[in-house]
Amino acid sequence: MSIPREGIHLGYVLSTVERFITSTTVMATLAGFAILQWAGTLRTSSLTPWTIFFAAALKLNKKLGERSINAGEKPQKVNFDDEVVVVTGGSSGLGESLVRFITSASQKARVVVVDINPPVEQGKYIKGCGLSLLTNAVGHLVRFFACDLSDRTSLGAVANQIKQEVGDPTMLVNNAGLSRGRMLAETSARDVSATLNVNLVAPFLLTRAFLPAMIARNHGHVLNVSSLSAFVPSAGLADYAASKAGLLAMTESLRLELRHVHNARKVRVSAFVFSFVRTPLFKGETGGSEFVSPILHVDTCGEEMFRVLQQGGSVTKFMPTIVGTIASAIQSFPRWLQDTILDGTIKLKVDFKGRQRIDDDGRVLAE
Repeated sequence: MSIPREGIHLGYVLSTVERFITSTTVMATLAGFAILQWAGTLRTSSLTPWTIFFAAALKLNKKLGERSINAGEKPQKVNFDDEVVVVTGGSSGLGESLVRFITSASQKARVVVVDINPPVEQGKYIKGCGLSLLTNAVGHLVRFFACDLSDRTSLGAVANQIKQEVGDPTMLVNNAGLSRGRMLAETSARDVSATLNVNLVAPFLLTRAFLPAMIARNHGHVLNVSSLSAFVPSAGLADYAASKAGLLAMTESLRLELRHVHNARKVRVSAFVFSFVRTPLFKGETGGSEFVSPILHVDTCGEEMFRVLQQGGSVTKFMPTIVGTIASAIQSFPRWLQDTILDGTIKLKVDFKGRQRIDDDGRVLAE
């Protein structure tokens, strides 16, 4: 296993230890020691049976979780040559990284980038009818559709154009995100509208537009990009945190609808929950321990999203790993401990104000 781009950190250590003790080789070895100890032919530590129990419990819990989130349907590896992948916010940051991994893996995948700004570091564009074509370094054709994701009319038009010109999407990555970073008492209606429209309403509307074809085929994947702020919001991020929490609620509800209403159990729904990632949305330093919660490299996240799409199963993935522990535990903590954690976010030396320009109606303007 290679060293992470961020260097050694707690999440990497915990994941490595878990993979080691739950590996078939280690568990078989420990079981052998336990049998020999029981037979009286070998003296081993009394911890051996407990280690086996702990490792088996971890492995069983993981397998049950994978089976449950996939509604009992075994994930099947995806051939991107047969897929139509739509990535919102694919011109930079996480989305751009994911597009690079997909196009590097497949020369035939039909990849669509929906963003208000065109990609700035790849290829050549042929503009016309709101559509641009770009060819990346490996010669793969990516379709770019300029769209203000805060504008519902534009969203509907672009969704229809994609279906007509490219085909019904089989994968939708709701990645685009916007943060204004203003205190609630100081924010404006247009800032709140822009944030909620881009981060939450757009994923709803695009999913609604592309979902019927996925249900009809019983094949597809919707991947939503959320944030740790959904669990640990900080001052100045009320609208952003609310939008990301709403996106997670949408994810869970959609899973239930596909499972129990539409009987489309092979349409996958995933969510990624990231802490801090070095993207255009993020400026500054966390002021915390890089070992405990590192600032993630954009390609670390893009590569993991690609891997999940390729493996063909639903996941709820927290990155770094320690984020999942915090998120799942914080609501069970005593109130005083919750407040201690939340108060710690005030020390963040981070600028969340974003780079987007907003008009008086709350629509995002191109750069």
